[in-house]
Amino acid sequence: MGPFKEIAGRIPASLALAAGLFALLTSIAACTTTSTPTSTGTVIVSQNPTATPTHTAPPPTPTKLEIALGRVPVEYRDKRLVFGDYGRARSLIGADATSLITLVEMKKLVESYEAQEGRHEPFIGMWFPSDFFSAFSSFYKDFGLEEVLHAGMLSGVGIFYPIHGRDSPTFLSLGTTFPKDPVIAKLLESGSEEAVYRGVTYYTRNEDYIGSLEDPLSRFDPILNRVAFIDNRFLAAPATFVMTSLIDAEHGTSSSLADNRAHKALAQAVGPDLVAGIFWPFAAMNSDWAPGSIADYRGSVIMDGLDRWESLSVYEVVLVGYRIREGVDEIVSALFYPDPEAAEGDSAKLKHRWETYVTGERYEGNQLAQACAPVSTKVIEGEDFSILETSCPVLWNTDESRHPFQSSTLWKNMSPEVFTQDIEKLKAAMALGQE
Repeated sequence: MGPFKEIAGRIPASLALAAGLFALLTSIAACTTTSTPTSTGTVIVSQNPTATPTHTAPPPTPTKLEIALGRVPVEYRDKRLVFGDYGRARSLIGADATSLITLVEMKKLVESYEAQEGRHEPFIGMWFPSDFFSAFSSFYKDFGLEEVLHAGMLSGVGIFYPIHGRDSPTFLSLGTTFPKDPVIAKLLESGSEEAVYRGVTYYTRNEDYIGSLEDPLSRFDPILNRVAFIDNRFLAAPATFVMTSLIDAEHGTSSSLADNRAHKALAQAVGPDLVAGIFWPFAAMNSDWAPGSIADYRGSVIMDGLDRWESLSVYEVVLVGYRIREGVDEIVSALFYPDPEAAEGDSAKLKHRWETYVTGERYEGNQLAQACAPVSTKVIEGEDFSILETSCPVLWNTDESRHPFQSSTLWKNMSPEVFTQDIEKLKAAMALGQE
């Protein structure tokens, strides 16, 4: 990563501590540090790369997200990638992260967590397609294991694309605790056939990307056309070439997103406490907006008055997610720029967008900052890149009827327009919608 400087503005002590730890882990040499206060109150911390190292720091322990990136073929770097750490969510509510428990037991733990903590349980902050769970749940009901499915997830990662207004997975890679033998037996019984790739047996049904109304596993979506188990991981894909690319990534015989500097740097920047998140590539966040796609109540904020938004610098990818750190639920985003100065230039602009973003039409004037505050930013600068992290703690003590999205799902209700680079595209969509 090379020498960098970090700019921390209006952040709590816990964030500053995490930022300092990130700096330590990304530089193996002990460095002399100088701090310079600016006129705006921002603290710039410069690392001295010429200091004589006194020891070699141990390599940092990869986060769950970094490990998950190692299972995603690098050719998906321009797709939307969804991550969820079910094991962490299970642990937070008091469930053992690796043991099987029933839905009844899980419900009791959730109710106890919400009563004691005064906030929503973390599972509703996950983002996986309902059609997959519907198909797999009916599949499990045939031999009474539907409870194992819902309570047996450890972590997961998947690429999704929208179909008819819903999320359809290109693949799923899940860490699990549910037993594989009954799953394999049922797959074979219901028509799947064995195939082998690089010594890994996987189970195939239907043609690539083709489902069948008569097949309960592909009636809603062909994601279970190809299924494999590798150790404690469950892989699912709609086509053979997708499955073989997943197997290659699992075996380390091809490049993965862990080799992509932008994705890896963002995973390190947000830290080990991320419960769920989405990587949005720049193109997906900055396509042309359809006429009328920007609602009036949002467009007026974007276009008019002192609160109007400004365009951002060009970035490569943004990670948006939900983090629980030191008992505090946070909404967090991190943008990766191929320019060492761009993040600092966008810091105030993006903070302003968060503070003025309106989350729902029926609650006009109901801004994100009313349910998540204060908004803080942090900048990390490398030799040829920079990262802008924005975060805010979720406020649980406000009137929830006044703010409909005040929960673990708040981050999922941040529309992509918040991170659109070219504000003129949003204005054009707003203007066309009024014609």
